[in-house]
Amino acid sequence: MRLIVCPMFLTDTSVLRCMDILSASKFMCGVRGKADSHTGWVMDFADIAVVFQPLLDRLDHKYLNDIAGLANPTSENLAKWIWKHLHPALPQLSKAVIQESSESGCIYNGGKYDDSIY
Repeated sequence: MRLIVCPMFLTDTSVLRCMDILSASKFMCGVRGKADSHTGWVMDFADIAVVFQPLLDRLDHKYLNDIAGLANPTSENLAKWIWKHLHPALPQLSKAVIQESSESGCIYNGGKYDDSIY
């Protein structure tokens, strides 16, 4: 899990409790595939980290609203944006998870279930 520290301002003014600058989310991804018979894993976490690093560099400590495609950087939109940019380099990606706190967050599965966000 990576902590992404990034200021953002939600543009939906009807959500008054979210109008402050927000500053941190945790990102986690899932991969799907057949586990290697020797290692027992689908993919080495270090390989996932290498693939994710360019996105982390674009997001971490950046003002998300200024990033193309994140004008309204809700957790849902951020999960979809990360999927869009991560999936081409990580085709085994099965979910992108944004965790705001221990009680709130979302899971995006690439639109496999009618563009659902959990």
